[in-house]
Amino acid sequence: MTTRIALTLAGGVSLGAYQAGGVYELLWALAHRPPGQAPILIDVITGASAGSLTGAVLARALTQDSTAADELYRAWVTEISFDSLTAEQPPTSLLSDRRVREIAKRIFHLEDEGLNGNGPQAAIAPADPHPAGAPRVMMAFALSNLNGVNYRLGYPGGSEGFDTTVFSDWIVFSLDKGAPAKTTLWQEIARAAIASGAVPVAFPTVKMERRVDDYRGSDIAGSGGTRSFTYVDGGLFNNEPVGLARDIVDRLEASSNTNTELDQRVYILIDPFVAPNLAEPEYAEEPLGYRRLLGRLLSVIMGEASKRDWIRATRTNRRLQWQDQLLQSLAEAVAALPPPALAKCAASARNLANDIAGFKAAYEAAGRPVPADAMHKQFAPTVRRLGPMVAGGDQVYAHAARDRLRCETFLDLAYAIENVAGLRKKVDLTLHVVAPKPGTLAGDFLGNFGGFFEQDWREHDWRRGRADARDLIVEKLGMTYALDDPEKYVPAADLSRVCERDIPSKARIGVERSLRGGIAHFLSPTPLDPVARLAVGAVSWILATLAVYLLMKRRSSCA
Repeated sequence: MTTRIALTLAGGVSLGAYQAGGVYELLWALAHRPPGQAPILIDVITGASAGSLTGAVLARALTQDSTAADELYRAWVTEISFDSLTAEQPPTSLLSDRRVREIAKRIFHLEDEGLNGNGPQAAIAPADPHPAGAPRVMMAFALSNLNGVNYRLGYPGGSEGFDTTVFSDWIVFSLDKGAPAKTTLWQEIARAAIASGAVPVAFPTVKMERRVDDYRGSDIAGSGGTRSFTYVDGGLFNNEPVGLARDIVDRLEASSNTNTELDQRVYILIDPFVAPNLAEPEYAEEPLGYRRLLGRLLSVIMGEASKRDWIRATRTNRRLQWQDQLLQSLAEAVAALPPPALAKCAASARNLANDIAGFKAAYEAAGRPVPADAMHKQFAPTVRRLGPMVAGGDQVYAHAARDRLRCETFLDLAYAIENVAGLRKKVDLTLHVVAPKPGTLAGDFLGNFGGFFEQDWREHDWRRGRADARDLIVEKLGMTYALDDPEKYVPAADLSRVCERDIPSKARIGVERSLRGGIAHFLSPTPLDPVARLAVGAVSWILATLAVYLLMKRRSSCA
């Protein structure tokens, strides 16, 4: 039996070094397994923020060139730094994404103009894809759409409904292993990954052209063509897109010509920053001052966003348990029906199932002609999941297998229940997590930007990521593989207690320069006369100096 991995990569800013180490270890393990074992493939990747950047490199290794795995270390440890992020600071953000774009151009073999979407379209022949790459790899990045997309919602008793604007967004890519890929595809992947990691204020916003038909159900769907949207960090709304991974698995299985849903499915989340307990039992002050309130609101919003999908997956698992209990009782009830009642129930169940299937098939067609096999595809997941248990004499469902009519009636009712409950094609999701123990990383300060100040700090976190991934692979997944040099899993020194006070003086000056430039741009009207320019410069210097002091002052965590 093949094992298929759906990998979710959370955001973490400079802690992407930890995450990249975990991804590298997973690739190392899958390439160094003993021969003759059952295949283990990675076929789904979802990412947010830093995780999208790492996911793009991973997809390159799985489908095009296995040596791209080595680029993870270069990209996150040796080539990214605070100095490189402050070079050529744009007027609209505190940091520049120029070095990130340079790294992407090299890894994905893009021309200088490639990330602007107007580069060459020559096909890139695969070199040597990683053995863990599935025949088709699907990848999705979480995004935050500053423009927003309008959707029309109905409500009971209402004739027209109302509009709502949605800002959480995502983009999906499908890659065939070993197939030549046009550079335009990798341009789009690189640009989307950079957009997903564009932390507001810190990095510039990113504009992308999107196919309007990707926004099914919105007021722009069905019009064809593209529309330009401006994006920032996908982690604002969905920092751990586990639910997105589940949806992509459903999509992949629905489009597959083989019974991939019968393979073993493993979900892995690599999260370099598992938010601590943020609960506040009581506030001494009443009412809260604006500074305390703004800081608390930021923690509330980011804390909720980081675990939303995780919480949703746990709730779905519980609902699936309830559904299975209900279906067991339903099988016994169908088996006990006398023939006249069974015939009536069978007709009603078939009509209901056809009505639901027809509605969903038309919705998924998004205004286009409904395919001839659309109804069959609607029923297929339920039949594949429950059919073998009913027909195979499973003790729980054996009562419904006494004759064909009872079996079909039970499956029709099961299909209706799964749709009414919103659980069609859902399976129990057991999530394996690679995450650091609190206080073990070097870069987890200054909003997780800390690692950008020293390469040794990023090296420390990279090795921690490899070690934690190794422990999960060996102890939780039970995988056997040839480990790398033991020294590569252990940091040269324990740097987990570095903090603001350890930032080099040169970097402090760079922080102040970046803040001063950002504040000056914020304060500056255009055009500036000489007197106004002098005043703005003086105010910017004072505010930047104060901001640096507040950011860099020794905190209790440094003690």
